[in-house]
Amino acid sequence: MVRSRIDAGGARFNLGEATVTRATVRLHGEPLAADAVGSAYVLGTDLEHARLAAIFDGLLCDEGQRARVMAEVVVPLQREQAERDAARHAEARSTLVDFFTVSREHE
Repeated sequence: MVRSRIDAGGARFNLGEATVTRATVRLHGEPLAADAVGSAYVLGTDLEHARLAAIFDGLLCDEGQRARVMAEVVVPLQREQAERDAARHAEARSTLVDFFTVSREHE
């Protein structure tokens, strides 16, 4: 059940239901220092997405793999997300109308 709040700070109420996929994996063997357990919850029914997220969660728990996963996976994904956000922001900004200027031109 997805919960929400009235006016983002008021009383809670049930907004509706959502499907969530959960995956938990145990990673073992080289190059891990010890067995690692990773878990993930993904909105929707994409089991492969949840499985991959759980694997990377487990790798991030291993101190020997953490720096590599951050450098080769997490940082590039963050960079790509920032680029997509910037492009979307620029597209939205291009449609901005300055109503103050519009109203002053008609005086």
